[in-house]
Amino acid sequence: MIAIVGGGASGALTAAQIGRQATVPCKVVLFDPSDHLGQGLAYGTRDLTHLLNVPAGKISALPNEPAHFLDWLNRPGNVVSLLHESRFEPGDFAPRAVYGCYLAALVEEIYSHPDCRATLEIRTSRVVDFIPMAQGGTIVTSDGDTDDVSHVVLSLGNLPPRDPLPGRHPFFRSPRYVPLVWKRGAMEISSEDDVLLIGTGLTAVDVILSLEAAGHRGKYFVTSRGGRWPQAHGPGKPHRDFLKDRSLPGDIRSSMRLVREEIARADGEGSNWRPVIDSLRPYTQKLWKNLSLPERRRFLRHVRPFWESHRHRMPASSWETLERLRTEGRLELIPGRLQDFVEDESGVTAVLQTKRSRSIENLHVQKVFNCIGPESNFRQHFNDPLLINLLARGVLHPDPLFLGLEATDDLEPVGAKSRVYEQISLIGPPLRGMLWETTAIPEIRTQAAQIAERALRHHLHPAWEI
Repeated sequence: MIAIVGGGASGALTAAQIGRQATVPCKVVLFDPSDHLGQGLAYGTRDLTHLLNVPAGKISALPNEPAHFLDWLNRPGNVVSLLHESRFEPGDFAPRAVYGCYLAALVEEIYSHPDCRATLEIRTSRVVDFIPMAQGGTIVTSDGDTDDVSHVVLSLGNLPPRDPLPGRHPFFRSPRYVPLVWKRGAMEISSEDDVLLIGTGLTAVDVILSLEAAGHRGKYFVTSRGGRWPQAHGPGKPHRDFLKDRSLPGDIRSSMRLVREEIARADGEGSNWRPVIDSLRPYTQKLWKNLSLPERRRFLRHVRPFWESHRHRMPASSWETLERLRTEGRLELIPGRLQDFVEDESGVTAVLQTKRSRSIENLHVQKVFNCIGPESNFRQHFNDPLLINLLARGVLHPDPLFLGLEATDDLEPVGAKSRVYEQISLIGPPLRGMLWETTAIPEIRTQAAQIAERALRHHLHPAWEI
């Protein structure tokens, strides 16, 4: 038996690959309390204004079939056609909710095929522990059941965001504070309320789009330390592979010089920076691995904010909405650092030290949305019994930069005393410390294929025999 813990995008992609690769009978059990396969934090939204930030032609779930998602969208009789007046084109941005449905449909299609040698069982039990053994290990669930498995895939997804101030501030218990914007009912506010969004990434963009679609008429204040929106997607033909056959640099200064020179060359040829950044994608993980630990720290301190805003872009239609709100005087971006929250009967005052003038500004709003983005330090996540147990016993261990979990190139966790657990696989966001670029479908689908091959090998031959 192969176990997959977590049924979001990473878990669904892994299940799909096991079903496609299995050549002998194999039982796969996927554990997820939500019972909504493929619809984790990223694709569990029901708001159709939340769009994928990757065009439909570039986000297939299958590495070797790049048009698979686009073809699925355009299948005759597909319910998705009700959401789109014409055929989806490769450059169109589909709703994120649709992608979650796509992943679930893909898994169902694979396991219902008469030639599939694997069977899939989905259980809503919560996994609270995994005990590694010489041959696989034992899954323990919250209802006391145990299952012996040959391999377990920890599809943990993204951790919830941290609160925007250290300590247990009393405001974080207030109904005026929304710690997780994806929870049901999080957007139910008075249409006249002024709101503060903490964070300027794609999550903040989605919150604004949701409130606008619901008829919100209040003002949006948005703050983050850097005060940078994600850039918008735009036209541009594919850029040449300028890193091919080149020795990749091992320091941030040289890497940045190389990219800037290429952007200048693209500008001179009538293109722009977007295709240049996109052309880096096949090399991003190699560039990251080429950096020493001090150089990685230098990247996080000086380059990360610029990289995030240019690499993870928003659809042009979303940018147009933000521009309209700014022009109307309903959207104000304030770079700065939060100092405090003071709540009263009419709302809450956010005390902010602005970045430009270093002065203190008081913003009075009726609701505060935490849009910081997912936490990456697994030591800070105290609500998941599985993580608590595995970290406490040294099966899992944070990477040196606390971006995720320590792992090998084969995606196996490296625990305390550098012990490698071959019967466990990690996938997706927890691998960020090792791979950096590991939160998007193109990277995760490749990892899923790699993990499926290892899991099926362990199914035939227990880890201790390999």
